[in-house]
Amino acid sequence: MDHFARIHALFVLLDCAPIVGRRRLQKIAYLAGLPFRFEFGDRGPYSYELDAVTDRLVGEGLIATEATPEGTTYRLTDRGRRFFARLTADGYRFEPAEDVAALARLSPDRLEAMATLRFLIRRGLSEDEARARLEMLRPGLKAVL
Repeated sequence: MDHFARIHALFVLLDCAPIVGRRRLQKIAYLAGLPFRFEFGDRGPYSYELDAVTDRLVGEGLIATEATPEGTTYRLTDRGRRFFARLTADGYRFEPAEDVAALARLSPDRLEAMATLRFLIRRGLSEDEARARLEMLRPGLKAVL
């Protein structure tokens, strides 16, 4: 997938809802099926590519960040909305696999548990095996399953 398709997909997420916290952004991006390469990190699926693209778009003034007590809030700027509209007019399309606004309301722990389970199942574990592995790796997440 080309670079602009990835940017467009990220903009689709941020157009649905502001996302509070980098961890939430990572997990929502994974659950929504953004076209970035994810690997298994300390807190579930993680994409270095997504981090790099997000940081670059913040630096270019297309994504705004705001520090809040809950974490950094990510949202599109007016300039970002204009670029998003141009990408859409050029034919870029992305349909999230999940309801992004609903995901944005979930706790980071809940998102991490959901994303980790999905990641492990996609790697060939049964749902029961994935749950057992999640409980072993991150026992504190058992309460949010």
